[in-house]
Amino acid sequence: MKDTTAPATASACARPALALRELRARTGPSMAALAERTTYSKSSWERYLNGKQLAPRQAVEALCTMAGEPPGRLLALWELADGEWSGRTGGPPHPAEPDQRPGRHAGLRGWAAVGVAACVVGAAVAATWVAILANTGSKDSAAHEASSTAPPSPACHARGCVGKDPGLMGCGTPARVRAL
Repeated sequence: MKDTTAPATASACARPALALRELRARTGPSMAALAERTTYSKSSWERYLNGKQLAPRQAVEALCTMAGEPPGRLLALWELADGEWSGRTGGPPHPAEPDQRPGRHAGLRGWAAVGVAACVVGAAVAATWVAILANTGSKDSAAHEASSTAPPSPACHARGCVGKDPGLMGCGTPARVRAL
């Protein structure tokens, strides 16, 4: 029977899984024992040891502690793999499955896109308000200009104007003269 647990490539993601499998084989705990002695389930350990999913750093540390193994070498392999899984090292990301780390980061990218869209909408709303306020201001200033260029109100009314000069009283301007 073919061993399907062996990694297909020697990528950085496969090396921690291989090292974890070797450590487990040397120390001998079963999947059930790993699940009992750590906070990770049997199915999680199966994914970690077969390279289907990158083991969390704490799982690597837990297995090293159980085996009495100094964690330095395995954690260094884990750091390299974590960089590859997350895409931080610039290498190709591991093929994504629904329960793998790239899916988690895809959610963050989705939220980033929502944030960018909110900023764009906010900028459009702000620009609209600026345009509205600018137009309102120009209408107010046009009304102010019209009122400042309009002839002054007459200084007298009705019988109080008898004998007074209409030009001096503001009655003689073209806008104030009424046709009879």
